[in-house]
Amino acid sequence: MTRFLLKITSLLLLVFAALNVTARAVGTLQPPNPMLAGFTIGCEGQPGACWYGIVPGETTVREARAVLSYQNYRFMEATGWPGRAFMRYQSANGISNCEEGLFDAVNNDYIDNFNLSECAELTAGDLISLFGTPVGVCIYYASFGLMFTYEKGAVIVMLKDSPRFSPFTPVELVYLTPDSGKSLMGWLGFKSERLYNRLYPPPNNTVCY
Repeated sequence: MTRFLLKITSLLLLVFAALNVTARAVGTLQPPNPMLAGFTIGCEGQPGACWYGIVPGETTVREARAVLSYQNYRFMEATGWPGRAFMRYQSANGISNCEEGLFDAVNNDYIDNFNLSECAELTAGDLISLFGTPVGVCIYYASFGLMFTYEKGAVIVMLKDSPRFSPFTPVELVYLTPDSGKSLMGWLGFKSERLYNRLYPPPNNTVCY
């Protein structure tokens, strides 16, 4: 029985490895999505989460506003409470940039975290081709996400509901945080949410944020 289980485990590991290679290959063969540029331009040498040089937990509100203005983002509104403001921006260019950005400003001083949404045509495969293999997966209510962690911060990619989880699954939003969270749900490749939830039932699963 033990030998049989070892064979099954080895086979599953080979399948997962093949799926990871396939995901990277799909991303490599496809023309680069122009929305990926924001995660490289101005982020050279950054050891963590970064978008057009905006680093959560470090970039000041003033610096972020200058970057957003340069990237043709319009300020729409701010909500929150004293000492904490959630600033919503909208892009005038929905082809090369995500259309919506929500930035969490602390004491009008620095950007703590932010998310990007309405990223047309951006897929799970696009982000894996850029960031590499996810360290794990996470859940947020009924949504499913990929976790990429760094020395400083993390990028969490929430995916839209899809009949099949694949490199072509559309992205719902991209969340950048200064916290290097650890996932209890290891990356097993493009498997169904049902399988992940069965293998990692509460409290052994990970909430995205």
